[in-house]
Amino acid sequence: MMNIKPFFRFITIDPINLSLRGKFISVVSCFSVILLTAWITQEFSSNAAYPIIVASMGASAVILFIIPNSPLAQPWSLVGGQLVSAVIGVACAQVFTHTVFASACAVGGSVLVMLLFRCLHPPGAATALTPIMAGDPITALGYDLCWMPVGLNVAIMLFMAIVINRWVLRYEYPTVPHQTDDKKHQHNTLIQPSQRIGISEQDLRQAWKTWICYGCLYRRFKQITY
Repeated sequence: MMNIKPFFRFITIDPINLSLRGKFISVVSCFSVILLTAWITQEFSSNAAYPIIVASMGASAVILFIIPNSPLAQPWSLVGGQLVSAVIGVACAQVFTHTVFASACAVGGSVLVMLLFRCLHPPGAATALTPIMAGDPITALGYDLCWMPVGLNVAIMLFMAIVINRWVLRYEYPTVPHQTDDKKHQHNTLIQPSQRIGISEQDLRQAWKTWICYGCLYRRFKQITY
């Protein structure tokens, strides 16, 4: 009988190795930032047609407060990735009338520009879809959407990311790449270097073992079949 246990081992692997306290603070941080971002944007909005927050900001919050050491979470990635994607999305919504083709061009174009500008931020691709999928009321805003609410959302989230990561998580954010490993800060942070990227050495070993199990199962399957 085929052993299916290896197929379920990935479920038990935690994608981030945060302490319970670290996870709690990250959850509270995401909640607080989205709450403040939506509320402040609503207060500054002079037009009821403007949305108060872009859905992709939720994904940005996860990156900023769960893996703040990631290159995807740095200020230029956040600001540049969100803004250029918003511009690409509005342009595609105005140029292409076919929703399917416009969506594909918005995502592909935003990823291309983010790579060229070295500001890759995955939620930006979702921002590029917003002007297309939200319909005529949002599309009618044109490039104003890039500043309100996207620009204001990004500014608030960046400010909160710096405050929370520096003074609550006690982590040096933004991260500046170093040639040597600066060990003196490791014991003062809740998120250790192996934890910040979301993959630990244990995860890699477990993935390798599971891959070997898959290979064994495949060879057995071939022997039974042939």
